[in-house]
Amino acid sequence: MRGTSFQIDIPSAAGQPRVLLTVNVEFSSHCVSRGPKEGDHIDFHLAGVERMVIDHRRIKREFKEDRHALSFLPPEIVRTFKDRRCFFTGKENFLTLELGEILPGYDAHTKYEIYFNVRKDDHKNTVKLFIESVYVRDEHAENEPVNFKKEDKITAWKLFLKRARGQPVRGHKGNNLKLGKR
Repeated sequence: MRGTSFQIDIPSAAGQPRVLLTVNVEFSSHCVSRGPKEGDHIDFHLAGVERMVIDHRRIKREFKEDRHALSFLPPEIVRTFKDRRCFFTGKENFLTLELGEILPGYDAHTKYEIYFNVRKDDHKNTVKLFIESVYVRDEHAENEPVNFKKEDKITAWKLFLKRARGQPVRGHKGNNLKLGKR
């Protein structure tokens, strides 16, 4: 998947000036492939060696048609990030959800999970949005679902602005998650 860039216009508020943020987006191979469950491996003699994708950590993953078919959605979804609720995962990444209404052939209640991280870029008012993984939450999901508290969220534009300014991003006091400067 090819990277893209877009801008977010954050109007002035509470004595802060207007900011035009640039968001540079990159996508990992996890958007079109499935990794082995923890402690397991994928048998490519059975799956087919042509399905092997080696990710940035040198882990062998299996190319999946369903993920590939849906991989045309994330570039458009990230353009709508400005006002999205982004959930703290308890790790150093975040999650936003899309419901099945936009997923061809899926039930309206299906969750399409988008895991990502945001880092300050070298240029002023610029962040790097790295889409780590995107997939439908189903019985084949590689991880357990994240259980959120109502307070475990931040609006994307606030997250991006804090990262661009090098400010810490913190969840609510009860989640023990403190993400410092990056």
